[in-house]
Amino acid sequence: MADSYTQKQRPLLVYLDSDGPFIGTYLDCQEQLSGDLTLTVEFRSEKEIAPSVLAKPGRIEYQPMDSGKREMQRCFSGLIADIEHLEVITSKDQYRYRVSMCDPLSMLEYRRHCQIFQSQETRAIVEQVFKDAGLSSYLSIDVQSPGVNHEYCVQFDETDAAFVRRMLASEGWHYHLDISAKQPKLLIGDSNQIFKDADPSSVPFSQETENRQQSIFTWHNRSRVSVSNVIVANHSQELAEYLDSGARQSSDSSKQSDLEEYHYADGQYQKEDVRAAAKTRMESYDTNKNPAEGECCLPGMAPGYMFKLEDHPVKSNNSRWLITHVHHRMLTTEDAVEREYQNRFSCVPTDLQWRPEPMHKPRLHSLQSAEVTGPDGKETNQDKMGRIKVKFDWDTKGESNEKSSCWIPVCQSMAGNGMGVQFVPRIGDAVLVAFIDGDPDRPVVAGSLFNGKHDPVYDTPTQAGIRSRSTPDGNSDNYNEIRFEDKKDSEELYMQAEKDMNLLVKNDLGAEIQANLKTTVDKKTDIESKEDMSVTTDAQMSLKSSKDMSLESDQNLNAKASQDVAISATSNVSVDGQQIKISGQTKIELSVGSNSISISPSGVEISAMKVSISGQTQAELKGAMVTVQGQATADLKGAIVNVNGDAMTNVKAGAMVQVQGGITKIN
Repeated sequence: MADSYTQKQRPLLVYLDSDGPFIGTYLDCQEQLSGDLTLTVEFRSEKEIAPSVLAKPGRIEYQPMDSGKREMQRCFSGLIADIEHLEVITSKDQYRYRVSMCDPLSMLEYRRHCQIFQSQETRAIVEQVFKDAGLSSYLSIDVQSPGVNHEYCVQFDETDAAFVRRMLASEGWHYHLDISAKQPKLLIGDSNQIFKDADPSSVPFSQETENRQQSIFTWHNRSRVSVSNVIVANHSQELAEYLDSGARQSSDSSKQSDLEEYHYADGQYQKEDVRAAAKTRMESYDTNKNPAEGECCLPGMAPGYMFKLEDHPVKSNNSRWLITHVHHRMLTTEDAVEREYQNRFSCVPTDLQWRPEPMHKPRLHSLQSAEVTGPDGKETNQDKMGRIKVKFDWDTKGESNEKSSCWIPVCQSMAGNGMGVQFVPRIGDAVLVAFIDGDPDRPVVAGSLFNGKHDPVYDTPTQAGIRSRSTPDGNSDNYNEIRFEDKKDSEELYMQAEKDMNLLVKNDLGAEIQANLKTTVDKKTDIESKEDMSVTTDAQMSLKSSKDMSLESDQNLNAKASQDVAISATSNVSVDGQQIKISGQTKIELSVGSNSISISPSGVEISAMKVSISGQTQAELKGAMVTVQGQATADLKGAIVNVNGDAMTNVKAGAMVQVQGGITKIN
């Protein structure tokens, strides 16, 4: 080793993971409160540096000469992101390298994911991202509240770094590096209490050359026009109402009026979250209205640290300030003794709560494909609002079950209060998902798709319609259907009910059929009317039953024909009633074979091979004239037989008249 290669004599020492120190020759570092660390250092080494140090921690120790000896005043640390071999110094058997380092959060720029977080608070989400990246040891979170409990939070095609930054910004949480640690440590906080004093904590202002090493020698402060009030609003589907934070006013008494900023659909879905977002935004604008910039040679200046300015001619500047950005530059000389360090910094007053600048959530203005999910063994999965759960094709970390997403509403052609159209996709169906206001956290199912596994209902281009599927355990033959056939000259409207079909008409039901009507019922048919019922045809009508047929009326039953009425039975015809009346305009005739009874306006005629009239107690023939005649024999017989003519009784026989009885009385 050359004599000049003595680490203890050098102001800038470089450590890569556990290897070092190496002699640093140049440093350029920019660090920012709630921003990136970009650190570049050049150094010399007696050995080659392997790429295995990439993503490992590195640090640079700055030890200026103080009272004849070197003491470390500042440690710069980060994760090694790039290593470049610049040259080989053959005269000294040394290698010259340039290394770039970043903060742990910026290392997440090399990770990009599409994933979903459910029912997790902001703190837990951030910790999970760092854990998945293997960077948990570089993270420290000090917040009073774990943040918003996100029912559903999507990281879509974002780097982990961008995702974490916007999650922190949405809460108003800030972050910076802990400069007291020998390895990078990201500190996340939600208030000014996490900010510590810089070293030194009080710094004088002086433009004298001899005081440059211990003072701030340039200072510029400004005041800016900014927003006077903020309104944050959104719409809640579950609450079915518009959420408005109200106007959050600036705390600056010198604010300009009417500089209002309105934000709609910025990722807040509860009333308290909308109000908190407006407060955080307004605090962010207020804290950056009166910034200042300065230059000094004090390496203890770092973002997230505070100092008190003293001895400035403008008295209002002599107050406490929070450092928000620092640009460090250092160049050491070849003799390893002389060095030059200087920084330029930005700061803001500490009397206001510091918040990072708001970040807009990425918008997703495209349809995403997904599959409907639910519990194992189930065919349907929906809540009382008809919402479903899905697994997106890009969600490589999620599972296809009832926890794959939040409840997602399904677009319908009409949706009112207890009215509208409702078709809910089932488990396994392919769907397209859109996003309300382009917000990835507010998905809505826009429609369903047929695919290679799910064939279309109809393979004929002229057919369209709706076909359902019975559940559970229904197959391709179990469905309700409404089908339209539009083939010319074969047009058809087809309906199928897999089981029952019920029709309710609250007033009239009309139907016009211009050809034939055929109804086939496999079992029983009941037709009931609470008022009159009529069936009319312009041609013949027939009612036929393979078994019994009944006509029944609680009152009268009338049958009427403009011509003939015929009742025919291959067996018996029975007519039963308390009174039976058969009436004919000209004639009534009852006949069996050659025997008949004929009733006409002129009389009643009975013609038979034999006529028997029998009365169990009494048989009476009565008329103005009564004739009883038998071609062969005519018998009148009874226990008592009375033949009585009011005017005359004529008993006549062609041959003989015989009157006989136990007692025979002719008077």
